[in-house]
Amino acid sequence: MIRCSRGTLAIVLLMFAGTVNAADHVLMPSPTTVHRGHFDASIKPALTIASGDTVTFEAATQIDPAEVDASGVVPASAVPQYVRDIFRDVKDKGPGPHVLTGPIYVKGAEPGDVLEVRILQIDLATDYGYNVIRPYSGLLVDDFTSSWQRVFKINRSSKTTEVAPGVVVPLDRPFFGTMGVAPPPPLGPAGKLSTSHTPTQAGEPLASGTKAAIGDNTVRGARCNSV
Repeated sequence: MIRCSRGTLAIVLLMFAGTVNAADHVLMPSPTTVHRGHFDASIKPALTIASGDTVTFEAATQIDPAEVDASGVVPASAVPQYVRDIFRDVKDKGPGPHVLTGPIYVKGAEPGDVLEVRILQIDLATDYGYNVIRPYSGLLVDDFTSSWQRVFKINRSSKTTEVAPGVVVPLDRPFFGTMGVAPPPPLGPAGKLSTSHTPTQAGEPLASGTKAAIGDNTVRGARCNSV
């Protein structure tokens, strides 16, 4: 699989259903507010909100900061400290690679309800991203038989990256590749919210209160192949 994930992103969410006194929240990634590679309803919520509240947060990309440093593409200061803390301190990892911000507990959500998430804005939050080839996966399995990874410098002002001299790729359509709610055990994997390319997501809360988490920050158009 070839991916072009572009750094951490900031997003604003509106959790559906209209309370009069809606509140604003901020949720930043840290070892205590993320989990890696899985959805699990037993994880303690990183944030509790009411329906209709707005949440502004960032999601950490899954490339190891040591690999960013070794690339020499950006200075060490470009890697947020919370990314270094997460990779140093978070040891409980699931089968997937993604660093998920959350979970967010929505008060009053019950099985059978519909959770609507409105994406109001997404911004690039770091000056780097990366592209990776995983061998024998995706559509061109016979053409890509070895691992490859490259870190790119991002111009956040123009929302572009230069992949070769004179070759500039626009990064103006960011989205989250993973958005889901955690089911209670032993129901298995998450109930994934519809598609992360659209501004409104909907999914059924699979447990009381539901616990939604988001990650896999990606830029549409820079994604070369998806699985």
